[in-house]
Amino acid sequence: MIEVFDVNGSPKAEFKGKGDKPYIRVKDIVNWQIYKDPTALIPQKEYDKLYKEDKRLKEKDILFVCRGSYRIGSVAMVSPFDLECVLTREILVIRMAKPENKYGVTPYYLLYALSHKYTFSQIESKVFLDTTLPNIADRWKELKIPIYRDKNKQQKISDKVSEAMDGQWAMLSQINDLKKNSVCIIPKLCN
Repeated sequence: MIEVFDVNGSPKAEFKGKGDKPYIRVKDIVNWQIYKDPTALIPQKEYDKLYKEDKRLKEKDILFVCRGSYRIGSVAMVSPFDLECVLTREILVIRMAKPENKYGVTPYYLLYALSHKYTFSQIESKVFLDTTLPNIADRWKELKIPIYRDKNKQQKISDKVSEAMDGQWAMLSQINDLKKNSVCIIPKLCN
C-alpha cells in the first residue's frame, strides 16, 4: 500500500544560504507543512549534485522525521510547491503506492493517522539513542495507526484534511503570484 525511501543527504555547509533551492532539515517539518528556511537555500549546482531521480518528490508524499531529538514522528505533506527540495537523511518519504486500497487509507488520512495521539504514544517507546542522536530506525514499521471500521468516518476525516491542505496550497499559490507580480522599490530588501 505504501512505498518508503530515504532521501538525498546534506549539502556542504558553505553552500547553505547561497542559492534558491530549498534544503529541508528536521526543524523544517512543522504543522504538516515544509518550511523553506532562506538561510538553508542552496545553489542549483549543489542541488543537481545531491538530487537523485529515483528520490524525486511527488505531490502528497508524506515526510516523516525518523531521527533527531524531539521531532521524531513529525510529518508534513509535500505540496505542489515543494517538489524541488533536497531533504536531510533524517527524513523518510512515505508514498501511497495504492491510493485505492481495501482499508480506505488516502494520503490525507495517513497524514492524520501518523499525527494521531495514539500513534505518537507508540513512537516514544520505539525511539532509541543511536550514538548521540535519537532514532526510530526501522521501528516506525511497527507503528499501528488508527483505522476506523466505519469507512464513512474515515473518509470524512480524509476530506477535512484534504480541504485544509488544499486551502493552504491555494494560499501559497496566491502568495507566490503576489511575489512574482510585485514591483520592488528597494531591490536589496526584496531579494
